[in-house]
Amino acid sequence: MKKGLNYIIIIGLLFFIGFTLFPAKLDYTDRTKVIQGLSMGAKYKEAVGEYWKDKGALPGAEEWAKYDKKIVIESGKSLVDSIHIGEDGPGTISIYYTNTRDQGAPADIAGTRIVLTPEVKDRKLVWSCKGTLPSQYLPVPCR
Repeated sequence: MKKGLNYIIIIGLLFFIGFTLFPAKLDYTDRTKVIQGLSMGAKYKEAVGEYWKDKGALPGAEEWAKYDKKIVIESGKSLVDSIHIGEDGPGTISIYYTNTRDQGAPADIAGTRIVLTPEVKDRKLVWSCKGTLPSQYLPVPCR
């Protein structure tokens, strides 16, 4: 009888761990993959900063297309689908997300984005962000 009770307690603990801790791990992993897009966007922030220093203005989409600065990102299994400059205003960096490269990615990430927006303050670029990702995946500064 005592042995059976021990098995029930062990099974109960396994269910508790599985249903309480595992979803938090998945959520953390998904947020980490989203933040990876911001990491990729850092190269673009640097390039937009160089454009601004060279030209004295922030690039729109057409100006950026003509600018001789090619940036290659390795998306691999990341959730980043593409990155566009100037699409949402001069100098903006729009990071689009997909869920097709990672079978474990949440379905509600597909087609969403984070937009990094530069503003000139005291002769420096200051960046802000906003996004259309579900709030649980957005980095805190973008909410």
